[in-house]
Amino acid sequence: MSSVLNIATSGLISFQRSLQTISHNISNSGTEGYSRQIVDLKQSIPTFTGTGYVGNGVNVTGIARSYDDFLIKQVRDNTATQQQSEAYATLAKQVDSFIADDSVNLGNVMQEFFNSIQDVSTDPTSIAARQTMLGQADSMTVRFQAVTNRLDEMRAEVNGNLGNMVTQVNSASQSIAKLNQAISAALAGGGQAPSDLLDQRDQQILELSKIVGVNVLPQKNGQVAVIIGNGQSLVDGTSYSQLKAQTNAYGESKDLDINLITPNGVSTTITSNITGGGMGGVLGFRNQILDPTQNAIGRIVVGLTEDFNAQHVMGYDLNGVQGVNFFSAPPALW
Repeated sequence: MSSVLNIATSGLISFQRSLQTISHNISNSGTEGYSRQIVDLKQSIPTFTGTGYVGNGVNVTGIARSYDDFLIKQVRDNTATQQQSEAYATLAKQVDSFIADDSVNLGNVMQEFFNSIQDVSTDPTSIAARQTMLGQADSMTVRFQAVTNRLDEMRAEVNGNLGNMVTQVNSASQSIAKLNQAISAALAGGGQAPSDLLDQRDQQILELSKIVGVNVLPQKNGQVAVIIGNGQSLVDGTSYSQLKAQTNAYGESKDLDINLITPNGVSTTITSNITGGGMGGVLGFRNQILDPTQNAIGRIVVGLTEDFNAQHVMGYDLNGVQGVNFFSAPPALW
């Protein structure tokens, strides 16, 4: 009779655990990053009798997550790629819309300036034509200045985005390190994987991948190491590094560099190594669109200034005085 009661009790306890787990799954159906949990049941070791083995009921051997490492990695990698593309496209669209706007179109204002030059060359004694040329030169200078100011504003926006992202990365890396510690402590205490803590850590790593591409390396004690850039360790077990956005150490530009500062205070510039996530997209935009655009405009201004001034100083005004530089050098807009 006792064995029958024990078997019945084992069944009640096992299915009580199952119902609790089902309730937990239902309650967290809307929790971001939650993985469905499954109760692992296993028959108890039977007892041998003279007539054979008699069963002893069922035991709960563990509660596991419905989880696939490969799929999680795919989601993480695809998230980093998507966020990089979105950040890049959003900023690139701003430049495209701005440059294509008729109110700031550099081609039109330069053509109007060259047309006014043609009018002066056709009738060099015309005061009206000369005044028109001066007015068109002023308009062109103002237009170049407006474009430069807008691109400078976008550079400041890029710096602001990088600063915000660095703050988010530092917060996530600290959280991951703390969860590593809690997970290893839970494993050491009970031997069973703490599913909810593992979900929380996976979610933090996913959020981190939205900002910067990451590689995750499992460790023996249930902890993980998080790698970014070109093999730089962001989280290693319970220790973590910090990112810092700061201006170029040599003052060469207004751009922010991304430095990784290890727990022992060693700082390394990793700007060129960062890929993936919003940070990779912002840096890609700066390197591939913003810098080339401003450099191209700068070359146009410098070339126009030098070539036009070289011709202008060889001429004479209406009073026979030899010409001077028409545009200031360097241009006022720089």
